Amino acid sequence: IDIWVPLWTMLDEDAIAERLRAGEEVWSYTALTQGLRGRDTPYWQLDCPLLEFRIPMWMNWRDGLTGMLYWSLVWWSVTPDMWTDPGTYRVGDDIYNGDGAFIYPGVDAGIDGPVVSMRLKQIREGFEDYEYLKILTDRGDRKFAEEAARAIARGWTDWHADPTALYRARETIAQRIASSR
Repeated sequence: IDIWVPLWTMLDEDAIAERLRAGEEVWSYTALTQGLRGRDTPYWQLDCPLLEFRIPMWMNWRDGLTGMLYWSLVWWSVTPDMWTDPGTYRVGDDIYNGDGAFIYPGVDAGIDGPVVSMRLKQIREGFEDYEYLKILTDRGDRKFAEEAARAIARGWTDWHADPTALYRARETIAQRIASSR
């Protein structure tokens, strides 16, 4: 195994730490909506809060995970029209709105080219947050980066639900980076 990639619902911080100590690489993975709401990891469905698309990168950084796997960005084949019927993944009577579809076909909306979802933009912002934490660490301020990350992402089932707290943390991190030049 070159890279361990457990589902968010199966992440075990002790097991991750053990793999990292062994010099191995660990990423994270999500699909569908797993677990019980309020006692589980962020959900990546169309009708979930945007913060839940951004916060996993803070969790990844906090736990030393260096990548994220997701199964598809353009899974449109199940629905006749992504714009009016977002049920992109169906298992029996269960419908997962927007699962596997972060980019929309622009032609259906009169646009020449793809349309990026707000969800994918938040994932990108989360990766940028991750990079801010890494830059801060690379400049010798790991303790501050760890404290900032843990204040926002306390665990895979426990995170700060107020987006303004995340924005304030990112701004503080950016200021700290700028002052460390």
